[in-house]
Formats: sequence, structure tokens, C-alpha cells
Amino acid sequence: MTPCAEPHRLERSGCIQHEHACCIGAGERKERTMHIFLFGGTSEGRRIAETLAELNAEASTPRVQVEVYVVSSYGASLLPKAPGLHVHVGRLDEAAMTALFSDAARKEAHHEGASGACRDEAEPLGIPSAAETAAEREAHAPLVIDATHPYAVEVSENIVKACAATGVRCIRVERADAGIGTSPKAQEGGLTSGIEAGSRAQEELHWVSSIEEAAERLGTMPEGNILITTGSKELAPYTRIPHFSERCYVRALPTMEALEKCQQLGFRRDHLILMQGPFSEEMNIAQLHYAGAHYLVTKASGEAGGFPEKCEAALALGVTVIVIGHTKEVSIPPAPWYDRKKVDELIQALKMEAGHENR
Repeated sequence: MTPCAEPHRLERSGCIQHEHACCIGAGERKERTMHIFLFGGTSEGRRIAETLAELNAEASTPRVQVEVYVVSSYGASLLPKAPGLHVHVGRLDEAAMTALFSDAARKEAHHEGASGACRDEAEPLGIPSAAETAAEREAHAPLVIDATHPYAVEVSENIVKACAATGVRCIRVERADAGIGTSPKAQEGGLTSGIEAGSRAQEELHWVSSIEEAAERLGTMPEGNILITTGSKELAPYTRIPHFSERCYVRALPTMEALEKCQQLGFRRDHLILMQGPFSEEMNIAQLHYAGAHYLVTKASGEAGGFPEKCEAALALGVTVIVIGHTKEVSIPPAPWYDRKKVDELIQALKMEAGHENR
């Protein structure tokens, strides 16, 4: 199988390449590989991708076939280019995930049945023809790794539903606990306590219930520029932040109404970013750089409102994210196909499974 040299856009067909030859001649079987679907342009996702790329580099043929899914070309650019590792840029909905996982499970089941039949005929390996061990079957079975950001709840929900529908194994990468204000920008800007993380599963975001609360909390922080992306209609509370005209940058729609409202409230004209969104991660990064932002204020607007791209950009730069809304957690049914692991634990497990493949 020829690996993809560059990331490519998602399509409903032709996304995934499989090579499942089970029997070449009497007593000769082609090496089987692990098949992994890896979701997430996070640092944990990159570490996992790099580990799998290293495992493939150590072997004469790829030990693992990996399909990596990220939402932006920027995230794709940070991933290694290696045999057996295929990068896809774009979003998958539940139906698309279900189709991919189902196809992979069906092909593995066909492979398992065919390889057993071939071994019945040859049998020179001294291994019972009936089947592999349970551990071997699990190692060969497709595996889904959810390494998406904690705030990407919709993606994680789709992954869980698709795995439940197909019975494919899923491992959710859990993040180590992170205290409030641990990012470099937050420490520099003086954010220690006061903005509370809503959920341990989403500890990198700091949740508040209203614009008034966000402005009040930010008002206790004496330093650090702020990029406000909550629109132009409710800007008045931010004017209570000390030195707001110097510290605050406003991103709003490119309308005369928005421009006039900002100027009436005293926001500087050169601190206004009047553009139509939603924006890519790269554009968010550029705007955060322009504002010299230590803090980003946003509403929990979901995927349609560009919420993931905002958060990914801010966290990549060490900018503290303040979210107006309520946390939402993924509902996980107790099931044998679902597990949670810290990234180091998962990497060790993947190395053991890949090693098992080539003993």
C-alpha cells in the first residue's frame, strides 16, 4: 500500500486504503497489521501519531495502518509524514464515522475467517487452525482513538455513537489535571484564581455564566490584552475593565452598526476586527497575534460557530480561553469496547500491541 504523501480532503469514498491479503501460498501468510483511526489535532494526538510513525519506521513493512483526522491544514502540517500514516483534513459526522468503522470491521472479519481457512490447509506453523488467541484478535481488530480536545464534545459524541453501532474498540485519551492559569500567558497576565474550570474533562477552558461575569473576572486581572469575540451587542460590560480601551480588542461583524457601537463605547478603531466568520484556526491565530492577546472571550457556539477553531488557536498560543455558557459532557455507556487512558499509558499499550504483531 502506498502511503499518502500529503494530507487530503475528506471524501465519502476513497478515504481509506486497505490491503487484506490473507494467503499467498501454501503455508505462507501475509503479515497482518493493526488498523487505527486517530482523531485529534491535539498535542496528545501528535504524540500518538509520532509513536506510530516510529513503530512503522522500525519495521520493513508498516506495522500499523493509521488514519489521522484533523480539522485544519495547520493541524495536519504538524503531523509526521511516514509510511502507513494517512492524514485527512475535515470533519466527519456520525454517519461517515459509522460507515468507516463498519467497513474496517467487516474487512478484518473477512480476513480472520479467510486466514483460518488457509491455515487449515497448510498447518506447517504448528498452531491450531481454529483461531488466534483473544489477545491476537483484539490486536488485529480496528481501534479508534479519540484524542480530540476536551471541548470538542460533538466530535466525541459522534465517535462514541459510531463505535457503539459497529462494536469497534474505542479509547478516549484523558488529559492530566491542569490547574487554573497554568498557561504561560495566563501566568504572565496574573490569572491565578477567580476563573473556575467548569469540568475536569474540559480543564483547559474557564467557564462563566454571562458576559457580565466574564468582564467582572477580567476586571480583576490588571494586565494582558483581551480579544473579545462575543459580538457587538453586549459590549458595555467590558468597558468596566480597567484601561479597557488599551487592553480590549473586539471582533464583530463588518457592519456600520457594529462600528458605531464600538466607537460610542470608547473602543479604539485600530482595536476593531470587523470580519464575517466563522474563521479557520490559522485566521484565529493571526488575529490573536495581532491583538497580542493573553485572554480570549467567546461564547460556546458549537462547531457551526467556529468554537473549536477558536479554542485550538488560543490553546496553541498559550492564550487563556474564557467561555460564556455551560459545560457539556459526553455520555459514555458502560461497555467492553470503551476505555479511557492517559497518553503515556496508551502509547505504552500501542507499543506492546505492535510488538506482539511482529514477534
